[in-house]
Amino acid sequence: MVSNDYRVKSAMMLALLSIVCFGQQTGWDGRDFGKVPSRVDPAAIKVDGPVDIEWLPAPYGFKVEGEVAYIDFENGDDTNTGRSKDSAWKHHPWDPNASGNAKGAKGICTYVFKGGVVYRGALICRESGTAAQPIRLVRDPSWGDGD
Repeated sequence: MVSNDYRVKSAMMLALLSIVCFGQQTGWDGRDFGKVPSRVDPAAIKVDGPVDIEWLPAPYGFKVEGEVAYIDFENGDDTNTGRSKDSAWKHHPWDPNASGNAKGAKGICTYVFKGGVVYRGALICRESGTAAQPIRLVRDPSWGDGD
């Protein structure tokens, strides 16, 4: 009779192999969170021992597509247009405290947050994009300081 301990270890190994193999086959490019950015040496896999998994995250790449809105919680103003760094909103449209032009904004957009500025608000997601037209929340490395 097979012990429960062996069954548990076998199930865990099968799950790990599935994740690792899926990650290797997909060639993850950092854009799809359904894929695993990792690599494992299959020869190093042992049933009873640890497995070294190499984490391969993609570097951050600033990318803007379609309509763009700029958000600067420190110096922005919700009555601004939000369409340039010099005319940034204070709040994201999904923030319950948004007002003026920021509150009325809707649709697929890339929202660019100023670097080095802490956003002190809450975002309640009211819209969704698609794989072809995502809604992006990003930071422009050339605008502001820090992360």
